[in-house]
Amino acid sequence: MNILITGGAGSGKSTYALQCLRGLPGPRYYAACMKPADAAEWAAVARNRRERQGMGITTIETYHCAGLLAIEPGASLVLECLCNLLANEMFGGRNADVQAADRIEESLLRLAATCGDLLVVTNEIGGDGVAYDEDTMAYIQALTRLNRRLAQAFDQVWELVCGIPCLRKGNEVKA
Repeated sequence: MNILITGGAGSGKSTYALQCLRGLPGPRYYAACMKPADAAEWAAVARNRRERQGMGITTIETYHCAGLLAIEPGASLVLECLCNLLANEMFGGRNADVQAADRIEESLLRLAATCGDLLVVTNEIGGDGVAYDEDTMAYIQALTRLNRRLAQAFDQVWELVCGIPCLRKGNEVKA
């Protein structure tokens, strides 16, 4: 089953995704996509690693979509998070790469076809009505487009609101 998990910052998406992953058949993987840039981000990475200890989950640190293709067929995978993966792909060079979302979508759809279960964590952004600089707006538009496309292609879409999972697409059977 392919599941998109969305919501605002701090809404409980990560906790929910890990809870779902723990109930899935192995092998189980967690793809961490945040590329730490400072001490606070390294501390967050360490905290997240501790949270997954003893769960039988293999963590893969991958900052680009190409790193996802090594997942074995039939495995269960949480990708966290689409926002970081897109930022890494779009801004890894000197200029914003507007084709990054297309590459990620293609990679995730290939991965979805081979994984037993794929859970992709993403964020709801862009609803504040603020006009940002050109690169930030390109990122917001690319993430919004990627979220819509994956929501259409995936079996389920869950939105986390104040820690409460709300089914937006699919049947009531959780992963």
